[in-house]
Amino acid sequence: MASDSNNITWTQVTASFTATRSVLSVIFGFDSSSEVYVLIDDVSIVRTANPSVELLDNPGFDNSISNPTGWDAWCSNTCGSSSGGVVTNIGCRTGYCYKGQCRGGNNVDYVVQTFPAISGQSYTWEYWHRRMRTTSGSSGSATLYAAII
Repeated sequence: MASDSNNITWTQVTASFTATRSVLSVIFGFDSSSEVYVLIDDVSIVRTANPSVELLDNPGFDNSISNPTGWDAWCSNTCGSSSGGVVTNIGCRTGYCYKGQCRGGNNVDYVVQTFPAISGQSYTWEYWHRRMRTTSGSSGSATLYAAII
């Protein structure tokens, strides 16, 4: 997908990791200005030895309407003057996606899901993200934090 004056293209992130426990969590944090927000879509975690079995529930947020079904979402300090993240179908890579829209200061919007793992086994984690501007020519920043814990 090509970028234009309002949007940054979708970017795929792929990483491998070795599980250290039998239950892990994937967590995304969003911190942005009022002019920019971040979308995530098609999150996937699979065991490298068995890549046909998805370990996440509702990895593409498509089984959601406004709250992310299968995920826990919260916003620190009520995200300043804005609401926390929501599921949307605007600007998504496929179907629905999660829109992290916490704005300003030290406020961060989170979405997290726990999943089963086998300690010592190798896993592949993939997700897509996209920064979007609210209006053409607007400036501002957005930070996406992502981790397996």
